[in-house]
Amino acid sequence: MGHQPQAPQFSDARVRKAVREVCALAAGYGKSEAVLLAGVNELLTGDPTLRAVALPQLRSGVEWNVGKNYLRRRKNEDTDAHEYLITTNGLAKEAIE
Repeated sequence: MGHQPQAPQFSDARVRKAVREVCALAAGYGKSEAVLLAGVNELLTGDPTLRAVALPQLRSGVEWNVGKNYLRRRKNEDTDAHEYLITTNGLAKEAIE
């Protein structure tokens, strides 16, 4: 039997930063929760098949960033799904880190 590699664990602070980094990749375009989850996991592990960050930890990171006005949420009228966009405050936060 093949052994599935163990995904590394990441702190909530690192996940919050990764959420901003993924949103900043195409600023102005909304990212769904599924896109953010895949992007954050690939950014942190370098391997899109590893799931180091679970959905609850991602949601916590997204909500923290929304609360700090680093991201904003909008509803996509075509899909009725929520999307997240980086704000100018979020871009500034990334620029100074």
